[in-house]
Amino acid sequence: MKKWLKKVFEQILPTISYIKANRTLKEKIENPDCQSNSSYKANFDQISIDSFRQKYLEAFDTKNKFEDKAKTNVIGITIAITLITASSGMINTIINRFSFVWLHWTAFFILLFAILYLLSAGIVAIKVLFVENTMSVVDLIDLSSDNKDTKIKYDDCINRNISRNIIRNNLVFASYICIRNALICLIMLLILMTIPIASV
Repeated sequence: MKKWLKKVFEQILPTISYIKANRTLKEKIENPDCQSNSSYKANFDQISIDSFRQKYLEAFDTKNKFEDKAKTNVIGITIAITLITASSGMINTIINRFSFVWLHWTAFFILLFAILYLLSAGIVAIKVLFVENTMSVVDLIDLSSDNKDTKIKYDDCINRNISRNIIRNNLVFASYICIRNALICLIMLLILMTIPIASV
């Protein structure tokens, strides 16, 4: 039951539900002791430097993919804002068609939730592009080196960057959910506007 409630909470308030997860990941990034994978740290000599370099570059490719998704969300939000401005006409239609005050307030709050969801989605998407856009990099002097210390540095950067990409993934996913919830609110407004009952 608790898991079900947690899932519902994550769908209704996605930005809040991911704050705790991202805070934990940031603590992991800032704590050097949590970065290296001890299961293979002792076998660094058996792993080629090229394997570390490949993993290191893959993290940057993943970062770019999340940023592209965030940009797509921002574009989607601009389109959704146009729908929001048009939805004010829906509110007027509901007010003119029905004399139920509770229905007027219901429509108002649905529109308000849609606006809040879109604002949240936009803030979160922009956060991916401008706030959470840092990456850990290997020093220039180590780029051409091939020794255990260099492998350890690569491993440290890789693990930090993986955690940063998980943070980006959480934010992009939360942005998607907010956009979806805003569209659900707009659909609810459309349904209210077209309820086939006589005006009183």
